[in-house]
Amino acid sequence: MDSSPIPFLKDSSDPKDKGSTMQLVAKKTLQNRLFVGNFQEKRYVASLQAYRDVVVVSNDESELLRDLKAIQTLLVHHLVIVCGQSYRMMFLAITGSK
Repeated sequence: MDSSPIPFLKDSSDPKDKGSTMQLVAKKTLQNRLFVGNFQEKRYVASLQAYRDVVVVSNDESELLRDLKAIQTLLVHHLVIVCGQSYRMMFLAITGSK
């Protein structure tokens, strides 16, 4: 029996399958969401060789912030537990305000 603390990753022991499932769950959770935030800057991410927008999400967006935190937990879990990688070496694109 899979001991994964994230229920929707229990279907397979193959990390690639879990990665695909994780990606689908994150996309379904965050796709087409509208929120209030402030654009800060465009920041170059060397590992992606592309620019990404830095946006500070309003604290009033509690539902979105909760979902972002859940997705961040999911990504870190996948990288550390499933793939055996250090999440400090990865660009997660989600950071907290602290």
